[in-house]
Amino acid sequence: MEQTIQPFIAHTLQPDETLWDIASRYEISVIDLIIYNMEIRNPDHIPPGYTLRVPVIPINRMQI
Repeated sequence: MEQTIQPFIAHTLQPDETLWDIASRYEISVIDLIIYNMEIRNPDHIPPGYTLRVPVIPINRMQI
């Protein structure tokens, strides 16, 4: 069985940068960012320097 791995971009969070800022920059939804980074317990408080995985293709457009 062939497995497809979703490609992503690594984005390091800068001071005062929000998930909305990142989602807007990469033209994806905030929900996609949260889903792709499920280990984040509180999306409203992510420390600067944290590296997020940003999906290249938005999750809601992926073929599963």
